[in-house]
Amino acid sequence: MRFTLDFMKKNVREYLALINQREEDRWERWSIYRQTLTDLSIKVLLEYPNADVLMIGSGALDDFDLNRLSAHTKKMSFLDLDIKATKEGIKRQGLTPEDFMVIQQDLTGFDDVDFFDSWHQFMLGEPSFAETILFIDQKVKQILDKDLSLPIQKTFDVVIICPIYTQLIYHEWIEMVDQQHLKSWSTEEILKLKAYLLDLMVPIIDDVNKAIKKWVKPAGKIIAISDIIEWSEADFISFEQMHPSLSEYELMDYYLSYVNQYGMGLGDYGLWSLREGLIEQTSRFILWPFSNERVMLVQMMVINR
Repeated sequence: MRFTLDFMKKNVREYLALINQREEDRWERWSIYRQTLTDLSIKVLLEYPNADVLMIGSGALDDFDLNRLSAHTKKMSFLDLDIKATKEGIKRQGLTPEDFMVIQQDLTGFDDVDFFDSWHQFMLGEPSFAETILFIDQKVKQILDKDLSLPIQKTFDVVIICPIYTQLIYHEWIEMVDQQHLKSWSTEEILKLKAYLLDLMVPIIDDVNKAIKKWVKPAGKIIAISDIIEWSEADFISFEQMHPSLSEYELMDYYLSYVNQYGMGLGDYGLWSLREGLIEQTSRFILWPFSNERVMLVQMMVINR
């Protein structure tokens, strides 16, 4: 066999289940982050008495205090492919999953077309590099031709988007290429393929956002949270010490300087795409202690439909 194959997830659901595995101290470590997200979200919910709310990418639900948040809603629904993690997260916070609507859906549409199983079978035929690009194009076209909004035939007062744009499919794609490619492919070809996959994330993210916008009522709002920059904790502390009274303008200036140097990533492109044609109401940056080794800068944005 002429390609490498160490380990492959069968589908997006298995990949997300791996992401949602929790460190034991995560709930405590995320306490300030969780309180900030919950406080800011409640301010929006106060504009909608008895709000009907949809949370997208709920995962293990360590991001929000559900007891406080759900007290300001008439009905709360969660959408995630890994509904086991969401239901367990609801129970961890002392609530009952049956009191909520938990919807299982792959936002990318990749599982709907059996992308990764098809890829594995395709690679067994030892295709050329050009044939591989054509295969990916055909599969992505199938995905983009689908209406991702169809499984949910209703709209909501408020839609909360948890950090999803950096977790949609790209990293699983890269793992797919690293684990299963022909050994005859050159390093240059592999790098070209990875760059091509990154370019394809633009229409995929646009397609996801198109579906999300359909789920928001005409007078509704979107609360979007997206991880955009990874910082070490030491770097962030030194940055705060340099700017003890950091304003939103200064944070934006810092962020723009980062983008000018390194370019836009998937997290901030997702927000840029989402607010296209809509009105951004407020925006702020928040520190997210993602793991014991990683600290993320998150942008939280409130968008008027």
